[in-house]
Amino acid sequence: MIETASALVYRVAILFCMMVPGFILRKCKLVTDAFGKGLASFVLYAAQPALVFLAYLQPYDPAILMGMLWVFLYSLLAHAIFIGGALLFFRKTEVGKQKILRLATVFSNAAFMGIPLVGVLMGPRALLYATVYNITYNLVLWSFGVYLCTHDRDHDGNGVQSAEEKRAVLRHAAASILRA
Repeated sequence: MIETASALVYRVAILFCMMVPGFILRKCKLVTDAFGKGLASFVLYAAQPALVFLAYLQPYDPAILMGMLWVFLYSLLAHAIFIGGALLFFRKTEVGKQKILRLATVFSNAAFMGIPLVGVLMGPRALLYATVYNITYNLVLWSFGVYLCTHDRDHDGNGVQSAEEKRAVLRHAAASILRA
C-alpha cells in the first residue's frame, strides 16, 4: 500500500516537473498562445492516438478482454446514472440553462488529460480500460448528447422538425462515432 502511494506521488511529481518549463516559458513571454494551441493540437491528434495505439499492443489475454467488457458495461451504467441525475436535478432550472447544465453534468473532459494521466500513473493495461470508457463516452455523447441539444430545435426555421431532419442528425452522430 505504501509502495503504491509513493509510486503514485513520484509519478505525479514527474508530471508536475514536466509542467514547470511551460509555465516559466509562458511567464517569461518566450512562447505565445499560438504555441500552446499548437502543442495541444499535437497532443490531441498525434501523441494521444499513438499512446492509445501502444496500449493495444499487448498479447491476447481472455481476462483482459473480459475486463474490457466489464468496463464497457460499467461505463454504460455510470452514464445512465449521470443522465438520470442530470434530468432529475435540473428540472426546476430555467429551460435555457437546463441543456447546458445537463450536458456538463453527464459529460466531462475525460480524454484530453485523462488518457495520458491514466497511462502515466497506472500503466498500459489501465490505459486500455480507459480507452474503452472513452468509446462508451463517445457513444453516449453522440447519441444522448446530440438528442439533449437538438430534440426541440427547428433546424431549418420552418417551425417543424421533419423525420428526415431527425434522421440527418442521427446519421451525422453515427458518422462522428465511426470517425472517433
